[in-house]
Amino acid sequence: MRTLKELFSGKDKKTVYNLLLMLSVGIALMVLGKVFFPKEPVSVPLLNTLAQDVINTTSAHETSYVEKLETRLADILSEVENAGRVRVLLTLSAGTERIVATDIRTEDNHIAESDAEGGARTVTDTLLDEQTVRLRQADGSEAPLVLKEIEPRIEGALIIAEGGGNIFVKDALTRAAYIVLGIEPHRVQVLKMRQ
Repeated sequence: MRTLKELFSGKDKKTVYNLLLMLSVGIALMVLGKVFFPKEPVSVPLLNTLAQDVINTTSAHETSYVEKLETRLADILSEVENAGRVRVLLTLSAGTERIVATDIRTEDNHIAESDAEGGARTVTDTLLDEQTVRLRQADGSEAPLVLKEIEPRIEGALIIAEGGGNIFVKDALTRAAYIVLGIEPHRVQVLKMRQ
């Protein structure tokens, strides 16, 4: 067994310093984690309220997103020669996906046991605690910290245009829609608007 003096002299010196540096950084991260992300118990009613707020916000957000896309596409397609008035209906694959920040804490416990006859065993117990990071709003309520929002993918488009009966207008509208929306041509349908 080497003494500390032997470890700090010679070629193992760099390794020991690196280990001490990593240990210091680890302790600093643990302290900072407790300062910036304190553990607060969350009641079930608060979680239910947060979930309902996310559902309500998601529904309103998706409706607004689709309506804006439909309006913008209808406005631009109405500029196509002989298209006339245009209305657009878009279908989406699913709802908006929100990726929220989570605080994950793991704890490993290793227990080594041996008996008088020379038998030995090791028992490993792993505890995983995952919690959603929440931010306190100005009004005192809490909301999950959203890292990223992924808008729903457009599955199809229905375009109704005054000039939709003209084959050249129909082709131009179809091409414009599938290029702008990034969907396959067979997912775009152009129909003539009734008079």
